Amino acid sequence: MSDYEFARQFQDAFEQMMAKLNDNDYLVDEKQQAKLLAVVAVFAKQIKEIGGKFDGYELIPRLEHGYVTATFPVVDLIGKSVRDFCAALSEASAITMDATDDGVCISVTIPNVFYPKR
Repeated sequence: MSDYEFARQFQDAFEQMMAKLNDNDYLVDEKQQAKLLAVVAVFAKQIKEIGGKFDGYELIPRLEHGYVTATFPVVDLIGKSVRDFCAALSEASAITMDATDDGVCISVTIPNVFYPKR
C-alpha cells in the first residue's frame, strides 16, 4: 500500500467516525477551556508587543481538544513574559514550533476542552 492509499483509507475511516458524532452531544470543560484561553491571551500579548498574527484555531466539540496557532516574527520573552508563556504552554498536550518565512509558527493543543455528555 502506498503512502497516498494509506492516507486516503485513514481519512475515509476518520470521516465515517466523525459523521456518527454530533457536536451537541458534548459539553465544555471550563477548566480546560480556561487553559486554552490562557494560551490565547499569552499569544495575543506577544502579538500586541512584537507583532505577528493568529493563524487559526479549532474548536469542534466532536474533536474534544482545542487548538490554536500563531506566527511571531521572533519569540522575544523576558522576565514575567517567560513565566507566563511557559505556564500557559505547560498545560498543552502538544506543542509544535516551526520556522517559517514569516518567523516562528507555534501551534498548541489543549486536551479535553470538550467532553461527551453522559
